[in-house]
Amino acid sequence: MLLRFTIDPDIFLYALWPAWLWLGGILVKRVGHTSIGGAAEVAGLVYAGAFAFIFGILCLTAIATSDQDAALHRADLALGFDWRAFADWIRPYNLTQSILTAVYRSLVWQSAAIIALLFAAGRGQRAWRLAAAWFASLLLCSAFYPFFPAQGPMVYFHFQEAQFPGLLSDSPWRFGPIIHAVRDQGLRHIEPVLLTGLITFPSFHVAAALILGWAAGPVRYVGPVFVVLNALMGVSAIICGPHYLVDIIAGIGAGLAGIVLSKYIVAFRIKAE
Repeated sequence: MLLRFTIDPDIFLYALWPAWLWLGGILVKRVGHTSIGGAAEVAGLVYAGAFAFIFGILCLTAIATSDQDAALHRADLALGFDWRAFADWIRPYNLTQSILTAVYRSLVWQSAAIIALLFAAGRGQRAWRLAAAWFASLLLCSAFYPFFPAQGPMVYFHFQEAQFPGLLSDSPWRFGPIIHAVRDQGLRHIEPVLLTGLITFPSFHVAAALILGWAAGPVRYVGPVFVVLNALMGVSAIICGPHYLVDIIAGIGAGLAGIVLSKYIVAFRIKAE
């Protein structure tokens, strides 16, 4: 309200299913199905909270500094990584790009799947730690975002969508113009088309991959599969995000911080109950 944002009512349709999942989980727990209800509650909380954060990040965009692509690129070069050269190398490999895109998008379903697995394996407290780590790392990434907004390397280096048909998505080219429209052109009406990830540094996708891999790791049989999948998801963020290498490194830091903080957050929750 202070920044004079208005919201398209259709957007709230996107929030209905995680809100009902969260509320339904609480109700199911009360009738005795603690594992099913707990899984639904935690998953609903994670998805509903992530949805809410999108609004916060859009508001932060209105007060963000100028684009920091040049600084992030210089940091990459200082680490010995040239993103443009990497993109030129991977550009002919359309199948590899498509596989990495599928892995990158697995974030959408992995959270619910891993939370369900944890409750099924009797590790409900670890699922709550996943949720706590998720929000702690998202808060950290959001706190850095207004100081390090970026168009992303695809836009910064003037690559075109037609040059990367294997990515099967326009999202690497979409978030930069959204930042420009909100911050520089005064766009204040939030529509469904604006609901996309805007944070470049640190990469929340990488932080989430680390958290999901850590959470699923101890689960018998399938844990190692999720560890490998999330390691690949962290790598895929470089080209599918797309992110600079320093975004990836900072995302790892945010994920580790979230995991550490989750121990204290869950302990406080248990004590409060």
